[in-house]
Amino acid sequence: MEKVEEITNTKIVDIINSINELEKILETAPNTIFNSQLIKLDRPKVEEQLKQIVALIPEAFDEAMDIIENKNQILCAAKELSKSMKEETEADIKKMLDTHEIVKEASKYAHQIRDKAKLESIEMQTMGVRHADEKLQLVEYRIKALLNNIHEEVKKFENYLSEVMEVVQEERTQIKNTIERLE
Repeated sequence: MEKVEEITNTKIVDIINSINELEKILETAPNTIFNSQLIKLDRPKVEEQLKQIVALIPEAFDEAMDIIENKNQILCAAKELSKSMKEETEADIKKMLDTHEIVKEASKYAHQIRDKAKLESIEMQTMGVRHADEKLQLVEYRIKALLNNIHEEVKKFENYLSEVMEVVQEERTQIKNTIERLE
C-alpha cells in the first residue's frame, strides 16, 4: 500500500510540476511589439504541458480503483480463510466420530473453532475495510486538493486570457481608427 501511496504522490507532484511549468512559460514569454501587456507564447510548449496534466489526472482515478480492488482482494482472502478453517474443522469432527465420548469433545471443540474462525474472519474483514477506507480517504483528499489547485490555475489562466483579449480588442480598435483616419 505504501507503494501505491508513493506512486500517487509522484503523479500529483508531476501534475503540479506541469502547472508550474505553464506558469514559467507565461512569465518568461516575450512582450509583443504593440503592447507590453501582451506576450507571445510558445504554443507547442503550452499544449505539451496541458497534455501532461490531462494525461496524469485519469491515472489518479485509476489508482483509486486499484485501491478498491485491493480492498476486494483482502475481503476475498478473508472469506477464503474462513471457509478453509471451516472445512478443516469439519474434517477434524469427522475423524473424532469413532467413539461417543470423542464425539462430545469434538462437537465442543468444533464449536469453539468455528466461533474463533468467525471472529477472526470478521476481524480480518473489518481490518481490510478500514485499511481500504483510509487509503481511499487519502486518495479522495489528494484528488480534491489537486482539483482545487487545477481549478485555481485554470481560473488564473482564464483571467489572464480575458485580459489579453481585451488588450487585443483595444489594439484592433486603435488600428481600425488609424486606418479610417488615413483613408
